[in-house]
Amino acid sequence: MINRLAAEEERVLSRSFVAPVVRGQQVSVRVEGIAYTMSVTDRNFEGWAILKSSSPKKATVCGAPTLEQIKNYLQLLPRFRLILLEEFDNQLWSLQAYNADSRAQISGPISIKLAQRPSRFETVCARFDGTSFWYESADRRRDPAVAQALREALQADVSPESLHVLGAVPQEKLAYRMLWIRKHPEFAGSVPRAPQSDLQRIEGALNHAGAQLDGFWSEGADRVSVRYVVDGNTHVSSIRPSDLSVISAGICLSGMDQNFDLTSLVGVMRESGYDDDY
Repeated sequence: MINRLAAEEERVLSRSFVAPVVRGQQVSVRVEGIAYTMSVTDRNFEGWAILKSSSPKKATVCGAPTLEQIKNYLQLLPRFRLILLEEFDNQLWSLQAYNADSRAQISGPISIKLAQRPSRFETVCARFDGTSFWYESADRRRDPAVAQALREALQADVSPESLHVLGAVPQEKLAYRMLWIRKHPEFAGSVPRAPQSDLQRIEGALNHAGAQLDGFWSEGADRVSVRYVVDGNTHVSSIRPSDLSVISAGICLSGMDQNFDLTSLVGVMRESGYDDDY
């Protein structure tokens, strides 16, 4: 059995695959239903790549994918429309334009990766893989004149209260207020803090316990499955996003699953050394 599984893994890993790469970060891929997290040998590379694994933990860039290959990759993921803000701490930030997909509710600033020639207030399409938002294209359904007018108003230092841009929607006005406040931090108290998204709260709870989020997806009303890594082992548990309480730990806890929240469950996983082999 072990030899058969090893041979199957070797066959799977001998294949090349398409994936987005962020400089200095690992890539997460799923090949024939098996999830792998790999380090890219060229740590300075960033962009879309055809990768080939040299081991279950390492991948090498061996070419550039075609536009059709990138399109096929992105089409498997839910689409969101985002309003671009600006770069901060080497990340490009955005706000959700509106909820285009009911499988995830996102609030607050969103980091978007691999954006091409970004402009403030531009509405773009991005795809969400459970952890990251990947730039897809400009939203051709949105009038670019609105974003241009907002940029000109910000350049002229028009206050949010005096802003009048024909066609601007509430989220665009919120984006404008956020960037204007960044220019005028003395008015920061006038902007209410946005509530954390499910993604931010789940990731924060895991990081607090020393674990890493690998992905999450909705399983229905007030139930999500979370895939995370503890000491190199991958686990999948079901939780309530409203309070992060555990519904199903994914391992046998003798019916005591609901006595834990996500943070405390990480401690149980660490002590047990259990590996889902997901």
